[in-house]
Amino acid sequence: MTSITVHPQGGPLVGSVPVPSDKSIGHRALLFASLCEGKSKIRGFSYGEDNVSTANAMRAMGVIVEDVDKKEGELHVTGKGLFGLAAPKVDSINTFDNPKAVAPRAVTAAIKKGRLTLTVPPASVTVVTTQ
Repeated sequence: MTSITVHPQGGPLVGSVPVPSDKSIGHRALLFASLCEGKSKIRGFSYGEDNVSTANAMRAMGVIVEDVDKKEGELHVTGKGLFGLAAPKVDSINTFDNPKAVAPRAVTAAIKKGRLTLTVPPASVTVVTTQ
């Protein structure tokens, strides 16, 4: 058995890991890319019904999933970060019977007399950065 030691990275992680394509790896690649901040490229993505449903669920939660080359299975995914996904309920999931259960919801903000008020959908995760 081979063992490796992982040390904290001081900057962005850059590189590629070529693996044979299959449905479960495609799901994981899409989920990890969705939770990252910024753009990821996935190659060899399987366009089976399950993986397409997962891609649509990520789109519904605000992730940008671009089908760059379906023949080669290339996707570009712009993730929302660990806390950037939004859904109408904490336990919402998209299914074949209800494919739009998870969809982006509007967030409103107002400043009045130096006070910031945010109105967010129930059970959503929102990250606010102020400068």
